[in-house]
Amino acid sequence: LDGDTYRKQLWPELTFSPADRQENLRRLGFLAQLLCRRGIIVLLAAINPYEAIRADLRAQCPAARTVYVRC
Repeated sequence: LDGDTYRKQLWPELTFSPADRQENLRRLGFLAQLLCRRGIIVLLAAINPYEAIRADLRAQCPAARTVYVRC
């Protein structure tokens, strides 16, 4: 799931403010969780500089892993 693509298509009202970035990640996490429940392996490509949101996502889906890719 590409964070920017979903932002544009599903919730274009979100800006790039810290609060809206966190909301985008919450929504993407929810979508990923729904897919995981159906046995689909999800790779979520989104910039997530907020430890609190990473912790929330891990709490929602204990199998979730954070991977940092330096490009």
